[in-house]
Amino acid sequence: MMIETSLHGCIEAKWEADGSPKSVQYVQVLQWAIECDSDLESRGLNPAPEFRKHLKNRDNKVKPYLLRDHLHFRIV
Repeated sequence: MMIETSLHGCIEAKWEADGSPKSVQYVQVLQWAIECDSDLESRGLNPAPEFRKHLKNRDNKVKPYLLRDHLHFRIV
């Protein structure tokens, strides 16, 4: 298994591990993104500084950030 070094790649890997459904609930995608960012941060990586900034500020730009990402599934 490849260790992901991007937020996008990590989220996609979690989606594939979940069976690659055509659509995923936003709360699930958010949880994956938080887990991925935490893992990346623990390895000294910050490939999505804008996402991390919004997450740490707990502002309302986290959802739009995830919705504009070009993932292989639809966020509902």
